[in-house]
Amino acid sequence: MRGSDIVATCTDSIQVVVDDPVLIEPGMHLTCVKSNEWNPEIVKKSDLVVKMGRATKNLDEGQIRIGGEAAVVAGNAEEITRIANPKVDIFSRDFPLLTDIMSGKLKGRTDKNQVTFFANSGTQGLQFASTAGYVVREAKRRGLGQQIPTDWFLQDIRD
Repeated sequence: MRGSDIVATCTDSIQVVVDDPVLIEPGMHLTCVKSNEWNPEIVKKSDLVVKMGRATKNLDEGQIRIGGEAAVVAGNAEEITRIANPKVDIFSRDFPLLTDIMSGKLKGRTDKNQVTFFANSGTQGLQFASTAGYVVREAKRRGLGQQIPTDWFLQDIRD
């Protein structure tokens, strides 16, 4: 992470992934897709924290609560019982919303040394898929990289 301008986490971990506040340097932009990837102390120490939005869907009987939001869960009843809920949940805090910055209601970064944190709840990782698509197209255009087997990335469910 040292010397990085942007640090993004996108994991399926149920444990905190970035735990040490000493890793955070002035001017970094931090972002995540899960409510438990960052130590809450890092989030608290960030100069500006914004989240994507607030949950708007009420949970129906049988839905599972993960990270303070409704989660769509596929699989049979036995598989669903094996899904672990994280102990840390930074998304449930009441942070300003991205739309507050977009509308001008809230200022974004006002100094290059500010640490900003974007709690990216609710996009299902679409920004990563979009970026990956661009990278793949650009790599193909430049004749870079190599094909890897799809089955390397497939699994049943966390054990």
